[in-house]
Amino acid sequence: MKLKKISNTDTFEISGTLIISDFKEAGILKSDGSNYQLLFNTDMDYEERINQCQFITAKGETLYLRNGILSRHTINFPGSNEYEYLFTQIWVSISHTEIPKTFDSISVKFSGLKENINHIPFDIKRDQTNNEYTISIDKANLKKEIISLNEVRLSSACKINRKRTRFNEITFQYENSLKFEYKNNLTSDKCISDALNIAYIFSFITNEKHKIESIILYSKKEAFRVFVDLPFNFKEHHKAKITYVTKDFLNKYLSNIYSFFYNNHDSFQDIFSNYIKLIYTPKFIEHYLVDLLKINEGLHRRLVSNQQIILIDRYKDLFHSLDNELQNYLKSIVNYDEKLHDYLKDYRHYYSHYFPPSEKPTYQKDNIFNISNFVLQLHKSFIMFKIGIPSSEIVSLLKITH
Repeated sequence: MKLKKISNTDTFEISGTLIISDFKEAGILKSDGSNYQLLFNTDMDYEERINQCQFITAKGETLYLRNGILSRHTINFPGSNEYEYLFTQIWVSISHTEIPKTFDSISVKFSGLKENINHIPFDIKRDQTNNEYTISIDKANLKKEIISLNEVRLSSACKINRKRTRFNEITFQYENSLKFEYKNNLTSDKCISDALNIAYIFSFITNEKHKIESIILYSKKEAFRVFVDLPFNFKEHHKAKITYVTKDFLNKYLSNIYSFFYNNHDSFQDIFSNYIKLIYTPKFIEHYLVDLLKINEGLHRRLVSNQQIILIDRYKDLFHSLDNELQNYLKSIVNYDEKLHDYLKDYRHYYSHYFPPSEKPTYQKDNIFNISNFVLQLHKSFIMFKIGIPSSEIVSLLKITH
């Protein structure tokens, strides 16, 4: 098994040789799909942390293991140590070279991408007279620009695989990915952050969790496949019934949405990170709603007004800043009353300051599930409306994805 050919979420167990400084140890590298473990026995003493080490697999791949921390150390008998380290990154050096400090581009592939950005490189024509098909590959359009900004260009890319079967038939397969190309080289941390964020932007639009399948960093002519230990562990599930809407929406507005995130990075990134943390983790409904309210409060403070106004006015202002079409849609998903904003303010204070249980607020006209859905879709409606996406398109997207 070669790591460069498998998905980031696949399980594996490979043997090889660990190289730290001038020392070599036989070891085993394992993954359960989310955690990367290195196990080896030695008569040497090693530190609790390993910033980077080299691992040569039995298949001849050169790996660099990064950010390792000691998870288990057992002394079996005097002079024999058993070590287990957890690493956050595995780098596969495709050209067997050391990792450079900066990179000029990065590509990322994640679950649901091909269904939503269906970049098809084949043109299939049928000759009805002879009942034959002709397949041609549009090599000139294997990469399509989505948007070009001051420092980065985002494109969809397509990789083609042609194989001949044992029945002498040729099969055509293709993979889609998104690629960032930078005007000035960036550190690996910044590149990987961009790759993860684009998957999270898809989650913002599709309301689904997208699992990272492949990350490749490029520096000049060198390429490095990177396995990243991510904070969220989940089983992805992509609903085919929403793709006909999300695909069209992404085709029209991904460039606008990415431009908004890019240009508002400093004021919006922490809010967006908290939102992603919320939707990617299991939802305990009461804390889920109060966290959403905190996020919306920050949204108003950062993007509308930082003046000292009372909390209820921030919630009202966020809602009433939308046009009638969006307001009417949001009212339709909850039994709306203007007093709902008072309830949200009281709810936020109750769970933020731990008031006595006797002071727990109630909203008699609807349940907490519908209220949470209202607050979540208000969050999305406000951002998309501010980007400039037509209200009818926002409503159509929210109806099918929630």
